Parts: sequence; structure tokens; C-alpha cells
Amino acid sequence: YQLRQQLTTVSHPDTLAIGSITPQNAALTWLATIDQRRLALDDPHLTQRYVLATLYFATNANEWPTDDGWTTLVDQRATREDMGTANGNNGAVDTGAANPNSQLVPPQPPPGKGGWKKRHHFLSDLHECDWSEGGGVRSCDDKGYVTDLSLWNNLRGIIPSELGQLTQLKVLYLQRNNMVGTLPESLGNCVHLEYLGLAHNRISGTVPSHVFGNLLRLKTLSLEKNEIRGNIRRVDPLCQLKVDAKPPPNLPYLGGSLKALTADCQQIVSWKEPEVICGCCTKCYRA
Repeated sequence: YQLRQQLTTVSHPDTLAIGSITPQNAALTWLATIDQRRLALDDPHLTQRYVLATLYFATNANEWPTDDGWTTLVDQRATREDMGTANGNNGAVDTGAANPNSQLVPPQPPPGKGGWKKRHHFLSDLHECDWSEGGGVRSCDDKGYVTDLSLWNNLRGIIPSELGQLTQLKVLYLQRNNMVGTLPESLGNCVHLEYLGLAHNRISGTVPSHVFGNLLRLKTLSLEKNEIRGNIRRVDPLCQLKVDAKPPPNLPYLGGSLKALTADCQQIVSWKEPEVICGCCTKCYRA
């Protein structure tokens, strides 16, 4: 109970409700019942371990825990909508605590072959800084906080907002996966980011330019080969991070470090606008 309460400062309480079918609750279950490190509630790395476990479950639907052990549910997936319809809840999933030991059934992942190709020691008893094997956590600082998280490993799912808790990140590389959903605004909390690689996925929505405007140390942002749409204006905070930015009158110069910004902004035919209209991209790609 105490662990669940403490993690509500990191994740929305509904995602941690007993019986909820979420990556967050799967990570909580793993921490509470399976993880042999048994971190204390006041351990400074508890949040980091939880966030990385949440990322694992959010992007790898092959393996999910139950409250009393470990199980593989590849052939027992069901969508939230299917479960809600079956329960007569108009698509809502029951997150009540009628059976706290019931199996967690993950949402349906995108079509295609699913699951991480390599485990990278994720969810092992090792410290998170050792969750690396040809990718994964590639470096940490001297206090044991992750600074480089690089995964090109058939990740399939959303980018959980909890990643914004990894505030010491300098490199976040999630390119060439099958990530879906939108870009979480919480990434704006990672103020030490220098490289953010999200290209070659299926990410949708728009670019939260106002959020990325917080990343004054960002040098490279790769967004191409996704399903992102919208307009990145020259006056937007993201463009003002460019090292050669010339702020409009009455707007302060942010003093950014951005040297490379790439997106699907290449216009193919004259009568159709590109997916992204970008006023400051250094290179445009075809969608």
C-alpha cells in the first residue's frame, strides 16, 4: 500500500489502482512482488527503477506479471474496449479491487511481431545502470542516475509520460521501433537532454514546441518518418533553440544549442502541403 501511494506522485493514481490493466500497475506489481532488490521506500533510485520498468511494460506486451508471480500472456491479450464491452461498461475497464490477484491482461499492441528482441537485463536484479546489453541503459552519472537510454529493439507501444522523471537524461534514443501515440509533454522535464532521437516510428499528433523549448541543451532532435503532423513556426520556442536563431522583436533569446532538427517536412507535390510545416528544420524528409 505504501509503495502504491508513493508512486502516485509519479503516475496518475488511476493507473496504479489495484487490478488496473496498465504498464504502471504492471511495474508496481513487479517491484512489490518479484524484484529481488527490494528497494526501500526512501531509496533515491526507486522512482528510476519504476520508470524503466513502466517503459518495459508499455513497449513489450509479451510479458506481464500477476500480483502473485510471473506469467507470459502473449495469447491472452485483450483490448480495453473488448474488456469493457464484455463487462457492460461501454468500453471502460473495471479497475476495482474485487480480485487483487487477477491476471493483468495488456492492451492490444500494434499489428506485427511484438516484444523486445533483447531483454538488455531489464527487470533483472542488477542495478538499473547495468540494464544494458548492446543497448538499454548505456551510461549513468556518478550518483547512479541514467544519462543515456538507447533502445532500438522492436519496442511496440506508447512513450510513457513517466520518462519525464528521468531528469538526468542526456541521450534518449528510441529510433527504429514501433512506438505509437503522441509525444508526452513530460519530456520537457528532461532539461539535460542533448540528443532526442524518435525517428522511424509511428508516433502521431503534433510537436509540443512549447515543451521542447525548455530543453536549452538540446543539440539534435530527430522526428522524421513518423505520423506527426502540424506546424513548427520559426517564432515557436523549439525553433528559438537553434544556435543561429534570431528572435522576433519583444521575444527573449533563449540561448539554445540546437544544431539539427529533422522532420517530415519535404513537400512532394505543389498542391499538397507536407505533413510537418517547419520554419527551422535543418533537413526535411518525405513522409
